[in-house]
Amino acid sequence: MNIIYHASVFRCVKYDDILYHNAYLKTASLSQFDDQRVSLREFLSTRCFYARFATIGTFSYLLGTRVGEASHPGPKTSFAVINPAALYGKTSDVQTLESDVVICSETSVTKASRRILEKEFSSLGWKSFWSQEVGNKIDTLDGRPSLRGESIGTAILAKIPARSCRTPIAPCLWETCRICTSVVRSGSVEILVIALYGFPANNKSREISKMNDILLACALDIALTSGMPYVIGGDINSQPQSLPIYSEFKRHGAIDAFELSRLKFGRQLDPTCRGATFNDTMVLHPFIAQRVSSIQVIHNHAFDPHSPLVLHVDMSVSVPPVLKWDIPKSWVPLAPHEENLEYFYKTTRHMFLKDPSAIQSIEDGQVALEQWSKAVEHSVDRTLAFQHRVDPVKNPTQSLPSNYRGRCLPRKLVSQSHKNPVKRDAYQNYDPEQEVFSVTNRHKVRQVRRLKSLINLLNLPCEHTIRWNLFRVSCLSNTPMNGLQFFVQEDMAIHGKNGF
Repeated sequence: MNIIYHASVFRCVKYDDILYHNAYLKTASLSQFDDQRVSLREFLSTRCFYARFATIGTFSYLLGTRVGEASHPGPKTSFAVINPAALYGKTSDVQTLESDVVICSETSVTKASRRILEKEFSSLGWKSFWSQEVGNKIDTLDGRPSLRGESIGTAILAKIPARSCRTPIAPCLWETCRICTSVVRSGSVEILVIALYGFPANNKSREISKMNDILLACALDIALTSGMPYVIGGDINSQPQSLPIYSEFKRHGAIDAFELSRLKFGRQLDPTCRGATFNDTMVLHPFIAQRVSSIQVIHNHAFDPHSPLVLHVDMSVSVPPVLKWDIPKSWVPLAPHEENLEYFYKTTRHMFLKDPSAIQSIEDGQVALEQWSKAVEHSVDRTLAFQHRVDPVKNPTQSLPSNYRGRCLPRKLVSQSHKNPVKRDAYQNYDPEQEVFSVTNRHKVRQVRRLKSLINLLNLPCEHTIRWNLFRVSCLSNTPMNGLQFFVQEDMAIHGKNGF
């Protein structure tokens, strides 16, 4: 084992095999000493220190560099938007894109072709999510199922972990066969993906832009309701910047992929259809847009006349945190009655408020506002406590929580960290109808899942010994336990949770 001594910074680094040709590096081998246990300090303090060194000029490329780090330290995810005109028969073409998530517009997938495509993509390790199946393009005389449908339909294909989105789609929107949703996981971040197919310009309606504007507005409503970072993509058949709804996207910090390429990379992308239009695009949430590493248009003749738009997202990119003011919540949802609030305010305000004539400076005014705020919040607290004593079922809140207090007080900026919704239930016992983020709602979902699991086990026939054995292996820890003991333990866990 060799020791490299750098005279300028006086630090020692251990390497095994390296060429030494630098005048600034002096090398020696511990094997020259009989005592292999000699310390480095003793070795450097010996009189023969410089005499035992051989100096050869070289450049050590390892000094001042980070060694042992992976070439790809963070998860990278690629998104692609394609318009295959008909997705059936193009499984291999989708595979050649080498993208993690593929957003498809105008799939023309019927019920029969969907079963075939799901099997093909599943065998390749892809998960598929579809819009409502489209009708047959041509009906056969003998009633055979058609593999080619009308020129509508959307799909999302993912070869990274993905699940269905819990946010519901309005029936009138779902029946258009122009939208589908999915939630993909890139590293530890869950991203909502919405696939759209806009109304084409050759439609009989004259208000095509207005219809596409409404379609994009519905997609934005789904994205905001879910509360997750989103990617809205597809062949929208209108440039998003030209639609009125795009101003609402910009208000929330979202940006179109073509505009992002021009502003961030200083490059204008090629058109995506017939060398003229830019309708195959994506609208990106700011959390995603800040982490985009590259955008390009691939001229793939398999999808003529459309060219796929491919976008790469690097989740390891360091982004400044989002700061927001820690503002108290409104107590309007807690429903304090006006009569009760007025009564308690009149009876308690003398405890906090000072004489207005005593206010002589700005500091006195600030103190008066803080006292008035405390009086109001104390009145709301007493109102909620009174209403809870009268009718605890209708008024479950016993007092004013701490995150509803603090008005007229100095506030601080807090970092808003990214939160993922509650995970999907692996046993399919219960999944909430909406995406759940708060800690309280997470506990509620966990409690409901525990209750559903217990009910399902109680409904199992006792003679199903195989199910019982699998149940013991999967649910019990190390010691064997019969079913009755488990039911007692599970019931104690359910009743032991606070707040339920």
